[in-house]
Amino acid sequence: MIFLSYDKGESKDMKKKNMIIIGVIALILVITIGYALFSDTLKINGTATAKGDFSITTTCTPGLTHDEFLNSNIFNNAPEQDNNYANDNCSVNDNKITYSTELLQPGAVRNFTIKIKNTGSIDVVTNVDTGYTSNVQSCIGNYDTGEFSECVNNSQATQGLYTGTVVGFEKNDGTTVFATEDNVDEISNFFDEEFENIILEPGESMYFVASSEWSNLGSAIEGNKKVLYKEIITDEFTFTQPIK
Repeated sequence: MIFLSYDKGESKDMKKKNMIIIGVIALILVITIGYALFSDTLKINGTATAKGDFSITTTCTPGLTHDEFLNSNIFNNAPEQDNNYANDNCSVNDNKITYSTELLQPGAVRNFTIKIKNTGSIDVVTNVDTGYTSNVQSCIGNYDTGEFSECVNNSQATQGLYTGTVVGFEKNDGTTVFATEDNVDEISNFFDEEFENIILEPGESMYFVASSEWSNLGSAIEGNKKVLYKEIITDEFTFTQPIK
């Protein structure tokens, strides 16, 4: 508290002067307290979404776009060379990629290179275990006529990025880093510290190879020239914004 005193013998002018001083001091106190209230730090609990343009562009190309993918085996077995396939097709609808091919004999392989690029202005994140699902429809048909009558749908047959093959990344300067043992350190820069999520910065891309294969388990029908095998596969990728 502030005490102001004055002598009883003071003049009226002096009393008036003292009252003005008291008023000024009171005003200063109000301003000071008000500033303290408004300058207090506000703490907000919870999470906030990163601000910026969230955009991903996906392309699918039949075959391997880089020969080096045949040696990219850090995360899974490296892709095998394409062989004995026909009538392949690949299309992209938002985050879903559908491709199909006819496989002409056991051991046949057709690869599809999926490139996912961050075309936005903020990072995009995908989890290596849940960021990818694959639905497979397999059909058996007549080799001579190309007609299919028996199809089986294996809904969500596989899940997780490592069930396919992550074969490399592309930096925002266009340099490709293949997923080979020689590039382990560079590849790790595209992951978080726990290696649970892939993080693509603006301009960066991820290369993923999905393969349609007629395994040698089908060798029991190899002698039947009327058999034709076909796969129709839909891969769905899930990317999210980073939490800031």
